[in-house]
Amino acid sequence: MLPPLSDARRVTLFQLAALTCVSALCLIPFASVSSSIGSPQSARRPPAELPLRLPADSAAALPVALRDPFAASPRAER
Repeated sequence: MLPPLSDARRVTLFQLAALTCVSALCLIPFASVSSSIGSPQSARRPPAELPLRLPADSAAALPVALRDPFAASPRAER
């Protein structure tokens, strides 16, 4: 079991927690600033030249569905 905290340590932990929360709140405006490198429209939609399918020589095996999870099974209809 942990030893009980003294009042001085509680005050120090509270001050540290308050400083962390205030620091995070002060950094919110910097996180919401958009980048000046590209336009906002180009950041929202992917470029059209990117392929949306896996290449044929891909090392990833495509999953095979053994059954349709949304179709009713004969056992569930009874």
